[in-house]
Amino acid sequence: MLQSVKNNTVSILPGLFRERMDVNRSYLMELDSTCLLQNFYLEAGFILPGL
Repeated sequence: MLQSVKNNTVSILPGLFRERMDVNRSYLMELDSTCLLQNFYLEAGFILPGL
């Protein structure tokens, strides 16, 4: 049976999954937040200049 755990009690150990997580995090941090939120701005009715 599955049991719930608190987020601060779980850690990803060094290995393939940790490496992939770090690569993905680095990639996402390089992206411009305005571009990531573009669809949310459009749905809210905001038109941003330059996009």
